[in-house]
Amino acid sequence: MGSIEVIKILLVGFPKWEARAIKESLAGKMRDFLEVDLDEAPLKILAYEPRLILFGDSSRNLDKVLEARSELDDGAPIIFLAKDKSSARKALLRGCEDYLMRPFEPFEIQHIAGRYLPEEEPTGNEGIILGPAPDEGIWRTGRSSGTMEPGHIYLVREPKPEKGMSMFRKELSNGTRGLSISRQNPRMLRKFLSGLNVELIWLTANISDSERCIDAKDLARITKAIDIFLKNTEQGWIYIDGLEYMVSQTDFHSILRFLQFMNDKIMTSDDNILVSLDPRAFSSQEMSLMERECVVSDM
Repeated sequence: MGSIEVIKILLVGFPKWEARAIKESLAGKMRDFLEVDLDEAPLKILAYEPRLILFGDSSRNLDKVLEARSELDDGAPIIFLAKDKSSARKALLRGCEDYLMRPFEPFEIQHIAGRYLPEEEPTGNEGIILGPAPDEGIWRTGRSSGTMEPGHIYLVREPKPEKGMSMFRKELSNGTRGLSISRQNPRMLRKFLSGLNVELIWLTANISDSERCIDAKDLARITKAIDIFLKNTEQGWIYIDGLEYMVSQTDFHSILRFLQFMNDKIMTSDDNILVSLDPRAFSSQEMSLMERECVVSDM
């Protein structure tokens, strides 16, 4: 049997509390972390040979780290944790591969680092075989979205996720590929979306051999699933409901950051995201903050 590679991650110039937060966010069975200050970083880079470098000091102090990194056979991507956009731009110009703005949520550092670390093992549930279509039942038909343009998050405000899902089905009826991330029972959704090119993810803490499940607290996995879909799909549609449940499992600030992060990604694509939520579950201020990231659809 071949040896299992230990993924080495070097943290340069972070205060103890921030380094601890990063390590907790990126922890894994085969991941090893080393914290160093700026002065010892060049020697440690050569001795430790990290797979990834996270840099938390000023962009003015990057040169020694970049020089040491250049001597590694395979190099190592550097992610710069920035306090403002100006320092982030300077870090990219100096040679960093990526950046993340402070303060950050755990799912954000997980997502950025995940671009440069080995992929997770596949779940084996990516392919969904759809069953026969049922009667319309409780579903109400949504209005046509023919005027909708790509690159947006569309927000449907409704007590139950009915109109939004009907609208999602209508968009997929012409052969468009879709991804559903929902609190609703996937067996019911599979019948309702029968014959369509759609992948189903169930927001639940349950573990199932037959369904692809993601815990609502695991925003990093949800984000990664969306990211993979966007990379592999043109003019696709993503449907999300259960934000109320996600807030109950995390907090509103984390979900708002998640929504902002998704909006940044979707704006540069030709895909769309459709979100169904119950406005009664949020305060007027919370709704206003979320609506800033979306095109609101009152159907």
